[in-house]
Amino acid sequence: ETTAHVKAVDAQTTAGRAAASASLAEAEAAAARTAAALQAARATSQAQQLQAAAVKQSEAAAIHAETLQQAAASLGEVSRVREELKTAEVGLAGAKAKLDCAHTAVSSAEKL
Repeated sequence: ETTAHVKAVDAQTTAGRAAASASLAEAEAAAARTAAALQAARATSQAQQLQAAAVKQSEAAAIHAETLQQAAASLGEVSRVREELKTAEVGLAGAKAKLDCAHTAVSSAEKL
């Protein structure tokens, strides 16, 4: 009877160890699933942060491009005004030359 009792206790102990091992394996699997989910969440968060940064950079680049276009348009306007000034200067020089000729003609006429 003692041997049977020892064998029964031994069987219970073995069964308990097996159950504990199974519970430990389940806990480890759950921990691994939790770690994988956490890692996926971090990767998703990082991807969202990168996407947000890319959107901000894209917006900044668009604003910069618009500013450059406005600057180019302003430079084009400056160039056009400079050309008009040069044309006006040429016209002014021609008018001055005609005025000088007229003044000389008047002076010559007064001497007669």
